[in-house]
Amino acid sequence: YSVDVLRYYFLRSFSSGRDGKFSLADLEERYNSELGNDLGNLVLRVAKLVQTRLGGRVRLGDSAELGERLAPQPVIDRYFACVDAREHNRALEELWDYVRAANTYMNDRAPWRLRDEGELADVLGAGVEALRVIAHLLGPAMPEVARQMALALGFELGPIDSLKSGGDCEVRPSQPLFPRREKSAVGGAATREEGETPRGGDDPFAKLEIRVGCIEEAREHPDADQLFVLTVDLGEDEMRSICAGLRAHLTAADLKGRKVVVLANLKPAVLRGVPS
Repeated sequence: YSVDVLRYYFLRSFSSGRDGKFSLADLEERYNSELGNDLGNLVLRVAKLVQTRLGGRVRLGDSAELGERLAPQPVIDRYFACVDAREHNRALEELWDYVRAANTYMNDRAPWRLRDEGELADVLGAGVEALRVIAHLLGPAMPEVARQMALALGFELGPIDSLKSGGDCEVRPSQPLFPRREKSAVGGAATREEGETPRGGDDPFAKLEIRVGCIEEAREHPDADQLFVLTVDLGEDEMRSICAGLRAHLTAADLKGRKVVVLANLKPAVLRGVPS
């Protein structure tokens, strides 16, 4: 899985400030259902119709065609209300409600059946406009996916509050955002994307013990300018001592009490005289 997919999964599946359980099965389900079916197929469907029915160019939809179901401002307001509250999982849930609404809109309007070119252009323009809003809101979690969407659908990414309605987009042929992943013969785990040569071996994520802990104490490393020495509670009998290169970005006071994701089964090391 790409970095974008993993970032989406953790932000989508884990509540801020609470423990969470990583599951490869859940990751695969979200990849196939939410990313592949909900978003990836929507992008492919809209792009293909614009290319085959409108010659690859479409004007972004106006507020009349977007209507109440796809009006961008309500979802933008709800999304940023969740972001401001540091509820990133709820922010993505609000966004995915909008993704599903865009799919429902396309199914209801059925542009593949329309014969009037003006009506067809309005419907597909609304679809591209909805995807433009989705790309901008998805950007913090999946920047590369948002960039690919913008490139394929012919719009520019920028600050969300600078979006203006109208304007033409040139839609380009593109590859699927989330290629179908094959399953291995043993255990059913996803091992490779379509067209990729199998590399064999076990899934490396299956070997990792990913746990969420709380930083009880943070102090500066006595012999390394970039490191903090963290005392982390992972719910074990003893606290963990972990060195982290965060001094250029945060203070010790910023770190105390924060939740942190730890790879708990890595081999211990000694960094500049401090066990980690």
